[in-house]
Amino acid sequence: MKAKYSLTLVLGLLATFAIASFPGFFDTNAQTTESGDSPSVCTAYTENFDTSPPPTWIINNRSNPVGTTTWFLPTGTVFPAQAGAANSFVGANFNSTTGAGTISNWLILPEQALKNGDTFKFWSRSPTGNIYPDRVQVRMSTSGASVDVGTSETSVGVFTTLLLDTDPTYSGTHPDVWTEFTVTITGAPAEVQGRLAFRYFVENGGPIGD
Repeated sequence: MKAKYSLTLVLGLLATFAIASFPGFFDTNAQTTESGDSPSVCTAYTENFDTSPPPTWIINNRSNPVGTTTWFLPTGTVFPAQAGAANSFVGANFNSTTGAGTISNWLILPEQALKNGDTFKFWSRSPTGNIYPDRVQVRMSTSGASVDVGTSETSVGVFTTLLLDTDPTYSGTHPDVWTEFTVTITGAPAEVQGRLAFRYFVENGGPIGD
């Protein structure tokens, strides 16, 4: 039987919500499994974000202009986490930039083995009744431990493989209730070492953006 791994995490996200006192969040409760094997799964990594994004995760805010916040631990008062303690998730919001800027706020997972056909499952939501489109990308790098995302709000560095874009046309499709997403890993040349990354990406976002 091939080696298997699962990944469990909890994230949270809100984008251009107009009231600065409301934090916003993107929650993830994720699991990765290898294709073509029995359904049993061995746990490889678990992160509940009970205190803060852990040091093995990389935060890189490439928003332009850079705002006053990056990924942060919420209070759980806008809505509770999908599971666990009310504030057991990590968030990013419109304050990732200022004015009406472009948000490009990265949360990069630890290096791990990646293989085509593996699945990555996570939960995500915006606040209930959110009228401002939110957008989260899942991107993959097959460049080992590298965390290079480039130097601008539009660059992606070594994270060239787009696995998911929750609302590329800003039509309001990012859910406002906890919703599970499943991403199938594709584009890996073989089983390689690399990283997955969440990118909170909103053009014309920020406190006065659309």
